[in-house]
Amino acid sequence: MDLKDCIFWQKVMVEEMITLDMNEVWDLVELSYGMMPTGRKWFFKRMSNVEGITEKYKKWLAANDYS
Repeated sequence: MDLKDCIFWQKVMVEEMITLDMNEVWDLVELSYGMMPTGRKWFFKRMSNVEGITEKYKKWLAANDYS
């Protein structure tokens, strides 16, 4: 992954966070004593055609609700 890719993925992460905020996907609340925040993880994927040329970029933020 080169610097150009890093800048691109950082840009799409910010756009995704703005979209999630605009759609009111979650609420920020104060945690009770002893509670831990829910974890989360970013996933990134490039979709390539048969020739190996990147056609589509996918990204999503997943919550770890098992904690």
